[in-house]
Amino acid sequence: MGGYSPQVEMLFGYEEARKDVTIDDRRQYVRKSLHSTVSVFERNTNQYIGMLADYSRGGFMVASTVKPLQVGQHCECMLLVQNSLEACATRVAVDADCAWCEETSPSFFGIGFRVDNISEEAMQVLESCAD
Repeated sequence: MGGYSPQVEMLFGYEEARKDVTIDDRRQYVRKSLHSTVSVFERNTNQYIGMLADYSRGGFMVASTVKPLQVGQHCECMLLVQNSLEACATRVAVDADCAWCEETSPSFFGIGFRVDNISEEAMQVLESCAD
């Protein structure tokens, strides 16, 4: 597998995707993959953006089947963490800017978000979902 959650691997076939990306050498923070399903919504409109593929303190990647975002677009995100052990989901607010958006296959997009300041609460929730 390509290091993404099984849900993202299945949805996008990432086992071969993004192998040519060498941006890891320039990353300030280590990316972590998830073992829980985390859905991403636009906080003010409740519009579904996609599923969280990975994250770091400085940003996150969303696998999306909805319309692409514009680079530089600000997004007030709501992360909905589905925990299989609990009946309810955990909601975390994160503000981020779209750093990149690329089509990975017809009608599928990878969206990279840059986060300037993520709350400790949000990091704790994401850490609880990490491999």
